[in-house]
Amino acid sequence: MSDDAFLKDKIFRPIADRVKSRGEDSLKDFTRFVKSGIEGWLKVEAVQALGSRVRKLQNKGPDLELETDDPIKLFIELKAATDFNIKWITQDLYKYLREQEYKNARLFCLFLGADKDISTKLKRLSGQAAVIAYRRFMAGNDEWIIGLIGPCP
Repeated sequence: MSDDAFLKDKIFRPIADRVKSRGEDSLKDFTRFVKSGIEGWLKVEAVQALGSRVRKLQNKGPDLELETDDPIKLFIELKAATDFNIKWITQDLYKYLREQEYKNARLFCLFLGADKDISTKLKRLSGQAAVIAYRRFMAGNDEWIIGLIGPCP
């Protein structure tokens, strides 16, 4: 299985499915809190979706270290907010890649956000990061996007 297929099928899809199903109830109430971070909510849902694939939760550095058959470590940074701020989503991905501890690791960012113009922002995001997968969905009256990005090659 290629790296992109693994990331889409084994990482992104289970989390996106869970977030969409749980989010229809939970997320509709979050958007009244403008530009508020909701990573804690996403972390709980991601761990539930990935189960034993999560090797370690981290409070410093990328949020999740995942279990893989590959000797190269795999980390996922989580970014979730009631808005879709591209700079905020990409900043830690590139910051961690500059840190020695993550130089030889695979590092990705799973993000969640709401916006009135997701299409335009998604196009801007694809100019700053490699978009591996995304899914758009409605929660209440708001459109949300969940996605997985990696660094540009």
